[in-house]
Amino acid sequence: MSENYRNENGGRSMITTQSNALETASQNEIDSYQDRMLTIVNDSLEASSQMATLPEKLSRAKAWSRLLFGIIPEQDLRAVFEAAFVNHTGTFPINAYDLKDAWEEFDEQRRSRLDHEAWERRQQEIWDKEFGEGRDDH
Repeated sequence: MSENYRNENGGRSMITTQSNALETASQNEIDSYQDRMLTIVNDSLEASSQMATLPEKLSRAKAWSRLLFGIIPEQDLRAVFEAAFVNHTGTFPINAYDLKDAWEEFDEQRRSRLDHEAWERRQQEIWDKEFGEGRDDH
């Protein structure tokens, strides 16, 4: 499934994105992601007071990993889960869709913060060039 499938909105599909990422990932990277995802699955079930067997949790972690690998970076999984939890209103467990939605918001906020920091650095460079070093009003 490495073809460039476009969805009805013109964007790449989630399945194509994750499929391409999985094709280029090492087995160690996939295993590490699935291990971290297993803790997310477990926390999701625990938070909603639901029980599942280890094989059921492993199955869910593998499915979520297949869907989200290449979309949510492994190092951000915990923060994204916590953001999904904060925004979650039901008693049912957080699911892969909730994680994807939380990631999109998380990533947008990070990009906005980085854009603002870049703007501030550029303003400082202009000030320094025009008036010399020493502006300290930020």
